Amino acid sequence: MKHDEELLAASRAQKAKLPALGARFREGLAPGERILLKAPFSTDSGGNEWMWVEVIGWKRGEVEGILQNEPSEVAGLRPGARVRFPDSVVFDFIHYFPDGHEEGNETGKIILRRENAVKAD
Repeated sequence: MKHDEELLAASRAQKAKLPALGARFREGLAPGERILLKAPFSTDSGGNEWMWVEVIGWKRGEVEGILQNEPSEVAGLRPGARVRFPDSVVFDFIHYFPDGHEEGNETGKIILRRENAVKAD
């Protein structure tokens, strides 16, 4: 999906929350609390495939995590792989809380709304 101004604005708003989210991770998450970040991975054709990564480490601007998606355009990468990337490339986040509620995924909500509108046509 093309990253138009609506998606980019939502991403910028989410990225503004990353310093606090990183601090929360470094303080220590409660049992059942998880943070996923949406990051780009270079495709074999030279583009990006955006995938979710569960954070297991976050220090000095670098994130380490476990890939949650099945890549469709990145050969040799599989769900469960350990990956690293700078937090500056993050597009969105999902923060899952022990009580079952979640925050974030604002770009995902936009994409879902658009996909549902197309299906309705």
